[in-house]
Amino acid sequence: PIMDFVLAQAKELLPPNCYDAFFVQNELDMVCAKFVISKALGYAIIVGSGILKLPQIIKILSNSSVAGLSSLMVYAEALALILNACYSFLNDYPFRAYGESIIIISQNLIIS
Repeated sequence: PIMDFVLAQAKELLPPNCYDAFFVQNELDMVCAKFVISKALGYAIIVGSGILKLPQIIKILSNSSVAGLSSLMVYAEALALILNACYSFLNDYPFRAYGESIIIISQNLIIS
């Protein structure tokens, strides 16, 4: 059952030629391997960005203060990330290319 789930997910995520190379022919196609690594790194960056500012948020909540935090820098970072996310979205980039921007913007909203 678990292997069936993995294969079903792989079939959805991979292009047909890569799925066939990996799971039908049991071959390591370098083009497909690069594709999989690239896609996995993109999603890993999104997951990692979810915890990027977590220590800072916890400290702010525990101290009930944002003393020492430059509001200008928080807003400047938010502006840069908003521009990046908008540009990427409008140019139809995949979510994994700009998803971290949206998550970090959300964290900046919590901080500010």
